[in-house]
Amino acid sequence: MINKFIVMTCADILKEVFIKQTPSDAQLSYFFRNNRNLGSHDRSDIAEIFYGVIRNRRYLEVIVDDQNPKKMILVYLMVMLGKSIRELT
Repeated sequence: MINKFIVMTCADILKEVFIKQTPSDAQLSYFFRNNRNLGSHDRSDIAEIFYGVIRNRRYLEVIVDDQNPKKMILVYLMVMLGKSIRELT
């Protein structure tokens, strides 16, 4: 189950990557270094969603029509991973 915290966290990290044009792996590592309180499940969910959006960025931009990270994450979860709205609570 994906919660709102994970979606919003991924959106914030992706926004930094899109705006600053920084390498995605460096940005994610920086985030994890500064947020050591996250559990292993949260870290793995964040990393999986983050890299999934990065890998499918061009496809998601066509579907979403802009670079809104939150919309891209939701489309990725629903279209690419087949998650339902109920699973995204």
